[in-house]
Amino acid sequence: LLAGSAAFWLLCGWQGAAYLMAETLLIWGCARLIGRFSERRGVCRALLVGGMVMVFGAMVLMKALSQLQALPDGLLVPIGLSYFPFQSVGYLIDVYRGKVAPEENYAKVLLFAGFFPQMTQGPITTWKQLMPQLDSPHRLSPNGFVSGVFLMAWGFFKKLVIADRLMPAVSVLVAAAQELPGWLVLATAAMYAIVLYADFSGGIDIIRGAAELLGIDLPENFRRPFFAASIADYWRRWHISLGSWFKEYLYFPLGGSRAGTLRTLRNLLLVWLATGLWHGASWNYVLWGLYFFVILAAEKTIGE
Repeated sequence: LLAGSAAFWLLCGWQGAAYLMAETLLIWGCARLIGRFSERRGVCRALLVGGMVMVFGAMVLMKALSQLQALPDGLLVPIGLSYFPFQSVGYLIDVYRGKVAPEENYAKVLLFAGFFPQMTQGPITTWKQLMPQLDSPHRLSPNGFVSGVFLMAWGFFKKLVIADRLMPAVSVLVAAAQELPGWLVLATAAMYAIVLYADFSGGIDIIRGAAELLGIDLPENFRRPFFAASIADYWRRWHISLGSWFKEYLYFPLGGSRAGTLRTLRNLLLVWLATGLWHGASWNYVLWGLYFFVILAAEKTIGE
């Protein structure tokens, strides 16, 4: 699995492969040191914070330079930059919390962060979810193989037949939006939502199906989001693994909803600012995060 994943990284660019190896080496080293100095909480906290700042700082810097088109010639944004840092930092936090033991074998940490089906679109997994599967033998299962093929076929249908066919029509309608009647503008917005869902969820189905061929069960990332009963319910159904990561490693450590309304709103604000920056290092993404924070805060306070 590591050899196959390494081949995938190298085909996508040696710079990205070097970035991934350096980042996971840092995380692996910090986790080992946390295990060694487990009785000295100040040292462990410094290792945790230092590792997180370096990983996320490099990620934000790369995204910002890409957004500004200021990357040096020949340097590309590493594939999976929005995914493997979160996966590896989640492992580091779990080691700090004592939920998992520090892994001695660097190759296993590298495989966990860079398992090739997940590199392009996730889903983001935890060490306990994924590593036991990667670290155990699997026999070829005919039923699993057929199920994986069907899941991939369904993903290709959503991606190639629905999303890629609708997108050109949506682009034409968006370009002429000011000349269109209101009902057609609304229809265009609905079509664009369908394109986004079919493209993203189709890609995830392909990823999960490819992993299933290898006997690896990746978590569901979309659960009928357009049938949600509220905005909060929608975000519990859309990009589930990202929402779960922010809930587990940011919202709950800040206190979640246990410390009163004002602190709950503060925690919600920080989560949505981070979610906006995850999508891109620019002000429009920050405003996007603030937009959903306002809606969810209103929904939460009115509901209470």
